[in-house]
Amino acid sequence: IYRSSSPLDFIWSRFSRLYPPFWFAVTLSFIVVSLFSLPGREVDFSSFMLNLLMFHEYFKIPHVDGVYWTLTLELAFYFWVLIIFCSFQIRRIEQVLTCWLLISIFLTLFEPDFLRNSVIKKLLIVNYIEMFAAGICFYRYKSEQHRISTHLVMLLAVLSIFLSYSIATSVALCGFYSLFLVIIRGKLSILSNPIFTYFGSISYSLYLLHQNIGYVVMNKLYEWGLHWAIVISVAFLFSIFLAHIALVYIEKPSLRKLRSFYNNNNKLQAIRKVWVIRA
Repeated sequence: IYRSSSPLDFIWSRFSRLYPPFWFAVTLSFIVVSLFSLPGREVDFSSFMLNLLMFHEYFKIPHVDGVYWTLTLELAFYFWVLIIFCSFQIRRIEQVLTCWLLISIFLTLFEPDFLRNSVIKKLLIVNYIEMFAAGICFYRYKSEQHRISTHLVMLLAVLSIFLSYSIATSVALCGFYSLFLVIIRGKLSILSNPIFTYFGSISYSLYLLHQNIGYVVMNKLYEWGLHWAIVISVAFLFSIFLAHIALVYIEKPSLRKLRSFYNNNNKLQAIRKVWVIRA
């Protein structure tokens, strides 16, 4: 958002980053499951087509792959960031997050029956705002833009976790938060190792592709009577292979071409300039 001069910059950056690999993963996962069968995880063709929207869950459309539930939340988060950006409140993001977290904490403690499992809660991401808020704080710390209100948001995010989850889960999440703080302060140089940076580069495609296709591979290998360690290893390596293919032939080229198209398209740039002036 700090690299965006207009709302259109932000929209296009998120679209070009998220959608092409997602479309590839949805299509490949649907084809593989349709061909080889995965009982309990199969969807019809119309559900597959609606999955391409990425926000299909709001219409109660089943996922082609179960991991896509997080993308629904991510899109909701980007939607609210866009609203905050358009309403000139990005500079006051800590104040916005403080209110958001307080609402989340209130609903955790005194949730009315009509809101349970409702689309409104999912759209407002009140069950996960502490994760997104912490992410924003980590960015503030890393870019040295933090202030007292940033620390307050971080404390509220931790409080929200302990009110929302079990002690074990809360401690584990706080452990991850602590790890992130160590990382952004440059205390874990081992993460600059090429192996780790490679896994970072394929992480989005790997996430999108690993579950259902991995289950199909594992089921077939179990049918052949192979040992569980071999089964899991082959499924893991095959998922990495698919993610690598997606990165090299889908993710990187589409990102480059879509952003080049955006930067060189006169009509889009005219809209962008008008929007910049209005903003």
